[in-house]
Amino acid sequence: MTEGEIKLRKIVFKWVIQEYTATVAAAIAKNPIPHPEKLKLKSPTLILNNSVSLNFLLYPHGNDKRDTSGYVSVFLQSSTGSFKGKVSYYILDCNDTEICKHTTPHRLFEKGLYRGYPKFARQSQLVLVGGNLVIGCDVETDPEELQNPLVKMLNSSILEKKLNKYEQLFETKAYSDVKFIMQGREIHGHKSIIASQSPVLAAMFESKMKECNDNVVDIADISYNVMYELLRFIYAGKVKEIENVAVELLIASEKYMIEELKTLCENYLSSILSSKNVVQYLNLAELHNASLLKDKGINFIAQYAETVADSPHFDVSELGKVIMREVFSSVAKSKKRKLND
Repeated sequence: MTEGEIKLRKIVFKWVIQEYTATVAAAIAKNPIPHPEKLKLKSPTLILNNSVSLNFLLYPHGNDKRDTSGYVSVFLQSSTGSFKGKVSYYILDCNDTEICKHTTPHRLFEKGLYRGYPKFARQSQLVLVGGNLVIGCDVETDPEELQNPLVKMLNSSILEKKLNKYEQLFETKAYSDVKFIMQGREIHGHKSIIASQSPVLAAMFESKMKECNDNVVDIADISYNVMYELLRFIYAGKVKEIENVAVELLIASEKYMIEELKTLCENYLSSILSSKNVVQYLNLAELHNASLLKDKGINFIAQYAETVADSPHFDVSELGKVIMREVFSSVAKSKKRKLND
């Protein structure tokens, strides 16, 4: 008989960039580029498990995002396989003290996509150890990813039943202790459940903000239907009729820092990309830091460049300047690969 439980499996990676200043200078000298933010350093491959390998990506001059001038950007990219987990990024000084630490919420890291921080640290905050820059990374993964299929199926069934009960609790309003008001309509909820999934709403509940007096929260910039589905997701992990609320729900999920919901919306919008909506969704992704949707949109244009360009609905001038450069770069690389094939 065994007792206790394993909550997370933690793996620590360390990337030492030898002679950091000289390495960056040499990279620029080797490949002169007009835009410093295009410069990228890539780590050796990190092995998470038998199916997942990772790489650090470090941009010494920011990563071509808005307002990253003067910053160093750091990301983690899954080169092979996908995994769910929480990741912390930091710099290590000569005493192995963690500096400029950032931690992502628990989320899905899909193959080929990268997640991290465009504003990881100001260039002036970098601490070199003997001329070297040491980047640390803690990856905490779910033990369920290591389980056999039978155990996964059993746990999934139990989880579904529990989530259904939480959904009933939400819809019946039983024992509710907070009320959201928007457009003259009310939605009741439970602070402890909602706060556990949204750090923004948790902070609102804990403070004495005007919006939360008498356990009433006034919501002015989100519609009733969108807020209802956002709360349904918090309770039950699902959204009904996502096709009607995906865009607004993505915006709301970013505002309230509900990363799993944001990923759900990004995946749905990515699945319906077309020449008619790709510009709209790319601008949405750029404005709301939706990296998954952005990458899918850029890849969509690169893959179907001729069809998209001929569409009367596609107007490249409506793209922001930064993302337009990324689109052109992706299309050029795609054409180059086809010529080499």
